[in-house]
Amino acid sequence: SIGLPFAIRASPARLMLACLATTAGVAAAASAAAVVVRSRGGRMGRCLGTLVGSAPAATAGTGRGHTRPQSPCCPPLRGSGAQARSSGGTGGRCFRGSSGAATAAGGGSAHGAGSVIGCPVAVPPPGTGALALFSFLRQEQQNLVGHSPQFPPQLKAQLRAHLDDLSADDLAVGHRDVAGIHNKSGIAYQEVYSGREMTLCIFLLRAGSCIPLHDHPGMHVYGRLLFGRMRVQSFDPEPSEEEELTGRCLATMRSDEVLGPTPVTYWLGPADGNVHELEALEDCAFFDVLAPPYDPYWGRDCTYYRREVGGDDGKCILVPVDLWGFSMQTLEYQGPAYLR
Repeated sequence: SIGLPFAIRASPARLMLACLATTAGVAAAASAAAVVVRSRGGRMGRCLGTLVGSAPAATAGTGRGHTRPQSPCCPPLRGSGAQARSSGGTGGRCFRGSSGAATAAGGGSAHGAGSVIGCPVAVPPPGTGALALFSFLRQEQQNLVGHSPQFPPQLKAQLRAHLDDLSADDLAVGHRDVAGIHNKSGIAYQEVYSGREMTLCIFLLRAGSCIPLHDHPGMHVYGRLLFGRMRVQSFDPEPSEEEELTGRCLATMRSDEVLGPTPVTYWLGPADGNVHELEALEDCAFFDVLAPPYDPYWGRDCTYYRREVGGDDGKCILVPVDLWGFSMQTLEYQGPAYLR
């Protein structure tokens, strides 16, 4: 070191002093940070306890708020924190915290600035709407039969309210099921339940397919369009002596409307829109409650019709037809079971 400036020759000692000072400063800062983290909300201290004092392990490849101990309060997330942040998935929508943390975790809304991500917000699991509907139907199944032509108003309102809460996710049905339809008609059927008092079922239609004009003799049908768009033309039949002899009957168009794409609940009765035709304008699916169900033994067989133009009074003539070759594909129902 002969010939080097004194500052360089003396640098080891100075460097040692600098390192000692830096180490003390880092330790003090870490201790203060730990106190701040533990003191800012007891919930975070409980749910994110593994983050305190182990920042490298917690943050490596996961991101704040996504590596958490498994607990009833905070169930584990699937995938890395980076994936959760980039996909904007459940982790971001269901967890509350500071606005910065919520945004980093996927754009969820913030609840309480200044707190770190805490426990998940309660979100109803898939199937909740179906289970609530099924529970109601079990309680009222004996009241669903024997009310022709009108349901009691209170029973009708309650059933409609439950259907309004029903979603495609509740029944584990989606566009993937429509994509799996391979028969000529482009229509599939999933049976949820079939009994003496009612039938619960799901119909799936590819875009452009059509369930021809048909009736529901002496039946009430409560349904809900789950997704997609469909055109519904419904008619009010007028019983007559000719109908008893030939099956032909006069009918008045009740409605011609497009349902969807927003899910919507609908209804028909023995004398109200009992004959209808359903045309899929998009891939769609709908859920039906038929009470009582089709049963040829009791005179409730399904009849298909073709429509003939009537007089100037706006009425038409419905003529029974045999639809040779028309069929529906049967698909397995994947949603929650209806247990009696």
